[in-house]
Amino acid sequence: MAVSLRPIQLLRHTAYHISKIRNLKSKAGDARNPNIRMT
Repeated sequence: MAVSLRPIQLLRHTAYHISKIRNLKSKAGDARNPNIRMT
């Protein structure tokens, strides 16, 4: 079975990684620009 993940699981998985990357980016951004905050 090539695709064993359900679409919802896949969405959650990608959303998890996107939020992780966003967290890292926002932390790096805060270090440079303390005034700008990502929600």
